[in-house]
Amino acid sequence: RQLVIGTCVGIGQRHIGIADNLYDWVIVDEAARSISSELAIAMQSGTRILLVGDHKQLPPLYSEEHKNALARRLGISKRGEELDQALGSDFERVFLSEYGKQTCATLKTQYRMAPAIGSLVSACFYENVLKNGKTDNDVPNIYFRLPEKIKSCVTWLDTTSLPNAYHEPAKNGSLSNRAEADVIIGILQDLANDETFMNSEPVQKCLEKNEQAIGVICKKCLEKNEQAIGVICMYGEQKKLIRKKFNERSWNDDFRRLVKIDSVDSYQGKENRVIILSLTRYDKTYSTGFLHLPNRINVALSRAMDKLVIVGAKTVWEQPKNSKTPLAKVLRFIQKQNNPQDYTIKILKNGAKK
Repeated sequence: RQLVIGTCVGIGQRHIGIADNLYDWVIVDEAARSISSELAIAMQSGTRILLVGDHKQLPPLYSEEHKNALARRLGISKRGEELDQALGSDFERVFLSEYGKQTCATLKTQYRMAPAIGSLVSACFYENVLKNGKTDNDVPNIYFRLPEKIKSCVTWLDTTSLPNAYHEPAKNGSLSNRAEADVIIGILQDLANDETFMNSEPVQKCLEKNEQAIGVICKKCLEKNEQAIGVICMYGEQKKLIRKKFNERSWNDDFRRLVKIDSVDSYQGKENRVIILSLTRYDKTYSTGFLHLPNRINVALSRAMDKLVIVGAKTVWEQPKNSKTPLAKVLRFIQKQNNPQDYTIKILKNGAKK
């Protein structure tokens, strides 16, 4: 065969015989997410290698056992910058090396995000190198009837002043935040009640594509449904809570099929017209947990095509000790912009979630 397609690991199976051949090119997509051994399997049969990926998005995925073993072997802490650096991708190491400077290239124009979202992502994660391939005219005018608090292209809904705004730890170490969950269910209700949004061409196209999956039992086929609204949770326990609250409500069948509620780790490569991000984290010590890592924040924010709504306590990211975190940069960027049509911060108070 002149063209063979497979996963990094699957393509190395001996009975396929690929390792016995020598190909002119081996192209690895999402290479920044691959661990060293996966890359080695994929690259073994090529005279030329092309790695495609973004090391500023999700890093390789290691099990906790693997992380702990590596930390012990290197004599470093099980948590912290040293371990994060050790777990970084080989793609990043090559890209930033002297060799990489001579052979690597960057695609600098993005065509997914509305200009306001693209500019935020470019400034906070790409040193303003990323350019917008879309204009404001490319964003469908289907959001003008939404409530004032979420009309802007990028909105931070501050939950600091809400009752019971602190997160709750679960036995598995994950976190949930009921105040944020209630706010998000309220936003979803606003979208469901908006006839202009629901009857718009982009939303109807999503529903038409989803019709093809109705009656199909295969779970993988159903997962290919196209959603217009994505709720991204930074913690697995928050995903469970929001899904539970969502399923407890009565929704129009069409609207139910338009909503995807998932964790950030499952979202790379995906996109939705509206993204609602639940930060979840807020306690008396203003701790940041893994939210000090820019990669996951970058992925979460850059999934939005038309509208981005960040839900969380901004006071956490206003603390001097957290000033260098990615969400602090995002908050400062929004605060510096003067155009309320593009960027707003709304302070939610008791009763606002309703």
